[in-house]
Amino acid sequence: MNTIFPIITEQDAKLPFYLKGIGSQENQEHIVRDGGFSCYHWLYTVTGCGKLVIEGNEYRLGENMGFLLAPNVPHEYYPVSQPWETRWLIFDGDAVLDVLKTVGFRRYEIYNFPNHQYLDSIFNEIYVSLLSNSSIKSVECSSVIYHFIIALKKAAILSDDLDCKGQYYVTSTIQYMQAHYNEDISLDDIASSVDISPCHLCRIFKDGLGMTVFQYLTLLRIQKAKQYLIEDTSMPVKDIAIKIGYNDISYFCSIFKQYENITPMQFRKMHGIR
Repeated sequence: MNTIFPIITEQDAKLPFYLKGIGSQENQEHIVRDGGFSCYHWLYTVTGCGKLVIEGNEYRLGENMGFLLAPNVPHEYYPVSQPWETRWLIFDGDAVLDVLKTVGFRRYEIYNFPNHQYLDSIFNEIYVSLLSNSSIKSVECSSVIYHFIIALKKAAILSDDLDCKGQYYVTSTIQYMQAHYNEDISLDDIASSVDISPCHLCRIFKDGLGMTVFQYLTLLRIQKAKQYLIEDTSMPVKDIAIKIGYNDISYFCSIFKQYENITPMQFRKMHGIR
């Protein structure tokens, strides 16, 4: 793979995501950037091993591991064993920061993919698009970058053991609520299911998803209610309320309107159901 720096037109720069460069290094050299890079910078190891030094921390980068840096973050990286073969992307766009915040990105992150096949497919797709004569290759690359950023969320290496446990608790709590949303469950019930205190669970859940346990449970119940309202048109609203864990239909209708800005019956009418 050769290095490509595509021409960025005014139209390209208006895309939510646009590629500024792509390439690979068979023998990655020692890089020091005291002022950081001017755009978002992704690099990962194909073979060999390197080390990233950033904000006083050192990170080993073995095979299928990589890092993503925000613009202007000072950093240094160098080979630990040669050949250290790397591949890299640099990109930017008005939507990048918002999407990265959504997936929990901070100023930089270290990632670990289970294998190189997905990463290789991303690079090959972008590379082939850039070499084509397609009039929409910039748009195609923009789409690939977006899906790549989303995929990074699954590959993030959490910073410490507490974060790993926190992710486990959040996932387990969601699984419990998905299995018991139609029951009259309490915070104590939910916390007991993952074997931690209610207070600890509330803090971890809020840190992880930006909402409380019961806010998530309410959203889950409303999601199920909307499915029943559409899929079983003969089921009375009262029965739907009971089916998703609300014994008080008035309370259910109030909660539904609070989150959806319409009543359950108006929701049905909006979808052509009388």
